[in-house]
Amino acid sequence: GYCTDGKAPDEPRQVAVIVHGIDEDLFKLAVTSNIHRDDVPVSDMIGIIREARERNGFKGRGADAEVARYLNLLPSRVSEYKKVSTAPEEIRSRIASGEIRSLDAALKLRAIGSFPD
Repeated sequence: GYCTDGKAPDEPRQVAVIVHGIDEDLFKLAVTSNIHRDDVPVSDMIGIIREARERNGFKGRGADAEVARYLNLLPSRVSEYKKVSTAPEEIRSRIASGEIRSLDAALKLRAIGSFPD
């Protein structure tokens, strides 16, 4: 073999792959195969929905429905994640830190407008 790292051809190596310009279908495949798990953090879902919206140019009236269709989610679920993404900073920071992991908890805290002591 033609190894330039000093290892024998049959020795294991770590390989890093950098992909530029990920194809939209690969993004959709990767995301939709994982978002229906129960353990996806709220902050990750907010980011996934935001990324799907930006990648596809979903804007204005009907954008939530387009995102929902793209990600195979209920439109109401997309709307709920959108609501918690605009919660007060105190709640958003606790979502980002992983302290709040449940969408239901985040929605309830958003409804009361603060985090109880």
